[in-house]
This record gives sequence, structure tokens and C-alpha cells, in this order.
Amino acid sequence: MYTFKKTAKKLVAFLLCALMVASCGVSALAAEAVGNASPPDYVTNATAKAMWAQCLNTDTTQNIEATQWFEKNGKYYWFLPSSADLTNLVVYHNFTSVTVNGMPIINGNSYSSFENNKEYTVAADGKTFTLVVQKAEGIGSMFITTASGSMDYIHANKDNSETGQMVLVDEKGSVSYDNGLDTIKGRGNTTWANIAKKPYNIKLAKKAALMGMAKSKRWSLLANGQEHSMIRNRFMYDLANDAGLDYSPDSRFVDLYANGEYLGTYQLTQKVELGADNLVDITDLEGNTEDAVKAATGQKDVDLTTYSKYSANKRTAFNIPNNPDDITGGYLMEYVWGVGEPSSFVTKKNQNVDVKSPEACSVSQINYIADFVQDMEDAIYSSTGYNSKGKYYTDYIDTKSAAIMYLLQEFSVNIDGGISSCFFYKDSDITGDGKIHASPCWDFDVALGNLTSTKDGVKMTSYDKWFQKDAYLSNTRGVRTIFGQLCQHSDFNEEVTKLWNESFIPAFNIAFGISEQTDRLKSLKTLENEVQSSSVLNYTRWNLSDNLLVAEAGDTHQQQIAYLQNWIDKRYSFMNTGLADVATAKVTAKAQLDSQYDDYKAKGYSEDILGKMAAAVTEGKNNIDKATTTAGVSTALQNALNKMASYVADTVYFDNSETQWDNVYVFMWGGSTNMSWPGVKIAEAGKDVFAYTVPNGNSNIIFNNGLPDGDGKEQTMNLLIPGNGYIYSIDKSTGVYDGDKKGTVYDGQWKAYSPEPSAVVYGDVDDNMLVNLKDVVILQQYMAKISTLTDNQKIAGDVNGDEIISLKDVVLVQQYVAKMITKFPVEDKVA
Repeated sequence: MYTFKKTAKKLVAFLLCALMVASCGVSALAAEAVGNASPPDYVTNATAKAMWAQCLNTDTTQNIEATQWFEKNGKYYWFLPSSADLTNLVVYHNFTSVTVNGMPIINGNSYSSFENNKEYTVAADGKTFTLVVQKAEGIGSMFITTASGSMDYIHANKDNSETGQMVLVDEKGSVSYDNGLDTIKGRGNTTWANIAKKPYNIKLAKKAALMGMAKSKRWSLLANGQEHSMIRNRFMYDLANDAGLDYSPDSRFVDLYANGEYLGTYQLTQKVELGADNLVDITDLEGNTEDAVKAATGQKDVDLTTYSKYSANKRTAFNIPNNPDDITGGYLMEYVWGVGEPSSFVTKKNQNVDVKSPEACSVSQINYIADFVQDMEDAIYSSTGYNSKGKYYTDYIDTKSAAIMYLLQEFSVNIDGGISSCFFYKDSDITGDGKIHASPCWDFDVALGNLTSTKDGVKMTSYDKWFQKDAYLSNTRGVRTIFGQLCQHSDFNEEVTKLWNESFIPAFNIAFGISEQTDRLKSLKTLENEVQSSSVLNYTRWNLSDNLLVAEAGDTHQQQIAYLQNWIDKRYSFMNTGLADVATAKVTAKAQLDSQYDDYKAKGYSEDILGKMAAAVTEGKNNIDKATTTAGVSTALQNALNKMASYVADTVYFDNSETQWDNVYVFMWGGSTNMSWPGVKIAEAGKDVFAYTVPNGNSNIIFNNGLPDGDGKEQTMNLLIPGNGYIYSIDKSTGVYDGDKKGTVYDGQWKAYSPEPSAVVYGDVDDNMLVNLKDVVILQQYMAKISTLTDNQKIAGDVNGDEIISLKDVVLVQQYVAKMITKFPVEDKVA
């Protein structure tokens, strides 16, 4: 528990210590409170020497909210969540003595003046350490402990589990959960086996509405270990929910700590489970079966998995002797690559199906649901849509949910769509509609352009190809997936087009920031901002490049986000061309133009450039109105966007004060400019500041010193160009020799930058340091609306100082050239 025991003796000791420090003048820190904050058990019991920081200044029952420093590349990091208070940070350690920047650190005292992204020198028991403080903002934090005090047993096998405690704190610092943890265990397949940052499932001691989500005992912690934007799953789940798909998982981002160790940024999400107080809230057939067995046998406790196994006709189940009166539902099924659950079946088209609930199906139950799915499959795969029983495919499957799920899989170009991690449910005929529903959606880690594989002739990074409508099962030649086959029916395609226009376009307007956000669905920019600061901690703790699936997406979180947003923009334009009705497409296209213009305006482009862009918007809207097809609307939109982009000339700057390179070069890619290393030499634009105007279309840049491979070669990391008016400053302490790049590579950060304005030569409109007849002609052309002026040209041409360009200014410049006057009226006003 986080408490302070203040005594007069300790207070005197504190005051004496403060007096000594003040007299020495060595401290950049200050002790704010004396006392013995009661440390977590894992601090008290630690044998390895370390320092911990308290992450929450609120009493909790569990008292497990401290984090141990983490060593990486010779530095020690405190990864602090948003709930940590840097102005009142309680510090624990088990050294004999510790100083930070010369200030004595007493175990359990709190200290102020620790700063985010700052380094400190720690002297402890004769050793020196570099401590780096990194703090997240804007997301919650989860603290768990295990009974063993370690995650080793859990990490040894995905099926291993432990009990523990858990504290969950929301993004505002309020405690959302403070209680026991029944179990924590591993989850996932490839993500568990191949990635160091592990995903988990947790079961709470009691049902809880975590961070405002619906009550449940079972939750998943998605690591997003190979999905480096970290927002794909959250975006797709919330998009599905907004589009009207039942039981779309709700989720929140959290920083996860286990036994005091920071594990990274995770996505806490509702687990795909069936039953009351679970995500899929339909009839609990397994619970009803347990009740039937209890009633027939008189047993108080029943474990259905203890009955003997049944296996026949590619169907597996249990020889359970008793069934409830109604076995028509509920069932939760997953289409998978290969069956792995105790209850499962395989269809005639060789689709593998795991029955997730009931986990232990009786023979009657597995035969009922397998026969129902087979009848549905026979109808869907029939050219007429009717099976041999004379029933149409819509008698078996809810077309709305199937169409929404198809659109989600199609939009995301998901290689697993209709094959794996693809869920369906069927409620009881008594309480439901008697049909199979395609839901919940799940697992978009390697979707939305995050995979380089090719399937059915389509590369998974492609945004301009239809994929799911003609996708095939991987284990059976010539058989389409369920969604590919549904798309062979015209009435299903009509439902798809209807839902795209009625549900998906409004949802994407939210995603693009055109419409207001809902309780669930946020703009992509909002999601980016939500994880931005936490990503710094996550990608210090974990190396992004270790599990990089698409190299062109970039090797920084910022680049990954930009790649994803660009991919989504282009994928949406492609699908909208094929699915939107003309009227809706026109409204959306015009809104996109306005939104893009507002973005450019917010970036501070000159009035001259913005004027040209406004004209491009007007012209684009006129052409959009003239279009008669969605393809024509898309072409008019793209032409207008391209025209606006052609006026962009982003100027970026490099701060050479740390590096003091003799020459500064830029190397660019990602656009129309082709460069050879080291790129082009750029000019100095002020003391230790170098400027470069980026040709339109280029998105990536590296600043370097122009030297050949070897010890003298220095460069920045691969950088994403953030826009107009930013300066990049290197942190010299981050320099590491990179064997692949054969030089020293530095990290740093972009900051908004406004260069000092150069001295204005009034009358010199063409900026050649002379005032002559050419300047008069330029002003006359502007007055006649033959040409435009930049903002700087308008300042130079406004020689009478009335803030407008008029005939008076033209006459004054003529008089100055003819030596009738020696200075302009504006010069007296400025003076």
C-alpha cells in the first residue's frame, strides 16, 4: 500500500539532508516527502540490485504498481505509465547507497524534478549507471503479479497458467480493477511461438467492466508484436461495430507490467467467448448440457470433458449421455486452417471448423450443427443458391452479418479471411432467428497491407485489387472460401453494395476525420495520438525491426502509422469506386477535398499556395458534379488531390549544432526523385541550421555528412518527412555504429520550426537584392491579376505600409527607380 510514515526524527533527517545538498549545490532533484512508502513484495524480495519507480500514487489493495529499471544497450530505463507522477515520484532500491546526479536517494522517499526523456547519472555501491526516464501519456496501465513471482513458467508453454493479482488504471489515473487474477496464460499461434513479446489471456476473480467496457471475467491481451502501427485490430473492431456487426470486440490500449517488469503496449480486448456476461451473449448450450447431466445423475459438479471421446466422419465430440431439450443453440464456431478443439468437424468442401462452444459437444450436438453447416454450404456453393432440400442459402445464414464480414475481410485484404480466425455463431431457434451469423471479427495483425505474401494472384500489400470475392481455400484446389462463394450470388452483392453505402461510408468519414467520432469508432489520427507516447516506451523495450513484415512500411512507429494511413486512404478510394452509388460518392469526394485543404491550411502553407489549392478544390468539385459514374467521381477526386499536392513544397531543416558536420546532405526516397547516396548537399540557412525544400511526393529522408562508408560516415535514422516547417535535431548520445549501413546512425526528433525572417529589402519584389524596373513590372502584373505574389513578395512590395498591394506601391517603386525618392514610407513606419 502506498503510504507515508512521517515522524519528527525523519523530518529532521530530511531537513539536514536537504541543507547539506543545498550547500553543496549538486542536486537537480529534490526530495518532496520523507517516509516509508510500503514497497510491493517483488521489490522487498528482490535479490538482484535494482531501482524501482512507483507508478501510481493511490492506495490499492494489491500494492503492485512499481516498475523496475530495464537494461538495454548499457542504459537503464524507467518505463513509466501515464499514471506516474514525475513531480512526486516514489523511488525504491536495494543498494546500500544511491545518488542520482549527486542527490542521495533514500529508499521509499518521493522526489520531484524527474523529467521525461531525460538521462541521469546513478552512482550505487561503487558502480555508475545511466538512467533514462520515459513516460507515456493518454492510455491506461495494467499491473499483474503471478504466484511464482515470474513469467518464466507461463512463457515455457502456452497452456501453462498461474494465479495472481491485478490492478488496472485508466488513462485518467482512476483505478478500474483491484482484485485477484484467477489465471493468466499464453494465447495465439504464430504470435506466441515466434515473437518475444507474448500475448496472453486472463481470467479475473470476478466479473468486471474494465475501463468502461462490458462486464466479463475473461479478457485477452493482444501484443501486436508484428503489427507495428499497433492500431490495426482496434480500428477494425471498432469499424465493424460502427458498421453494425454484432459482438464486435471492444478494447483499450494499456501499458502492461508483470511482477514489476514493463512488457510493452498491449491491447486489452474482450475475449471471444459465448454466454451471459461474455462477448457473444447468446444461449449457453454447454451450461444447459451440464444442467441436464446434473438433473439426470444427481451430481453436483459436472465436467463434460471427462466423458469418452467420439470420433467419426471427420467429427469429434464426447459421448455425453444427456442433452437439454433444445440443442439448436447456441454454438460458437471458428473456421480454421486445421481443427484443434475437442469438438470439431470438417465440411464436404474441406473447410475445417472448431466448435469453441460448447467446448464439449455431445454426439447429438456435433451432428446437429455439422449437418446445419453442411446444408448451408451446399446451398451457398450451388449455382442457384438452393441445396438439394430446396432451401435457399439465406435460410441458413444471416446475409447482413455475412456481407459486413465480407467487406471487413475484403477491405483489409486479409489472407485469413474465410479460412482461419473467422468466427460464426448460431443461437437457439427459440431465442434467436435460427440462422448462422458471421461474427465476431478477429485478428487483423497481418491485414491492411502488413504482409508481403501473395495468394490467389494478389499481393497482400495491394490496395487496388479485389481479393476476397475470388479467394480460394488453401487446402483444396478450386474451392472458393465461403465469402468468395457468397460473392457469386447477385443478391449477396446487392446487399454488399447497400451496406457499403449505408454503413461503411459514414464509418470511414469518421475514420478520416470528416464526421464526429462515436463512443467506439475514432479517427485514425485520434488512434495515432493515443498510442504515440506509449510507442516510444514500447519500441525502446522491443526492437521493431525484429518482426518487421513489410520493409517499405518503415522501421519506426511514425513511419508505420503513415504507411497504414496511406494504405487505408488508397484502399478506400479503390473500393468506393467499385461500390459507392454516384450521389453518395460525390458527397464523400467533396468532403475529402475540403478535409485535405483544411489539412494543408493547418500546416501553415502560404496564402499564395493555399489560393492555388482553393482553386483546385473548386475545379475538382465542378468536375465531380459533372461525373456520371463512381469511377468518374474517383478520377475527378484524384486529379484534384494530385493538383493540390503539386503546389506543396515542404521545407525541412537540420540542426547541425550537435554534429558539427562540415557538409550536410539529404538522401530521399518514396516519391518521384531518384537519388544516389549520399544524395544532395544542402545549404546553410542560419547558424548551424540547414534547409531543404523537398520535391513533391517524397516521403522519406536521411540527413548525412556525405562521407563514404567507414568510421567517418554519420547519418540519421530513416526519417519520415513530417510536413512543412520542421527541424530535425540529433541526440548525439544515441549514436551507434551500424554494420549494415557502415556508419554511425543517430536518433533524434522532429520539432516545429519557424526560421528567423530574413531582412526585407522593400521594393525588391523578385528578391535579387536590387530595386529596378523588373520589380515594377511584377507589381503591375499582380495588379492586373496576371500573376500572383508569395507572402514575402507582398511584404517587399507593400512600400507604403498599408498592408495591401495597390497602385500607390507601383508608383512609389517607379519613383524610387527614377531616384525621385530615396526611401519608402514603410521604412519610416518600421523605424
